[in-house]
Amino acid sequence: MGLTYSKKQEAGWDLLEDPSKTSIMFDGGGRSGKTVLLVEWLISLALCYPGSWHAVLRKHRAHCKNALWNGSFDKYLTEHMKGSTRKYKLNKDEMSIIFDNGSRIIFDGCDDEARVRNLYGNEYMTIW
Repeated sequence: MGLTYSKKQEAGWDLLEDPSKTSIMFDGGGRSGKTVLLVEWLISLALCYPGSWHAVLRKHRAHCKNALWNGSFDKYLTEHMKGSTRKYKLNKDEMSIIFDNGSRIIFDGCDDEARVRNLYGNEYMTIW
């Protein structure tokens, strides 16, 4: 959508699109491009599959909010989706992105039993 990929990111994208893969773990140093690749991948899935649900989870909700919700996703949406014909709404209270095609990406932490129980029963296309 908006990125120019490094060779490692291209290889990572190929892995993400391989239907035979059900679990993938990337490793690498800080600022190596793992997070931004996954951000673009999740947004592209949400746009390509109307009504799909995606979860972005961290151990602690505060870490998810600070690093991913306020950091990586906000930066990506601002830089690469501004002026796009594809519309989305941010629900800051629920920490979710809801696209006009009915897809959503929710963000949360697994540090509270009640929040984890709220995740049950939903069918997620992807969980990161």
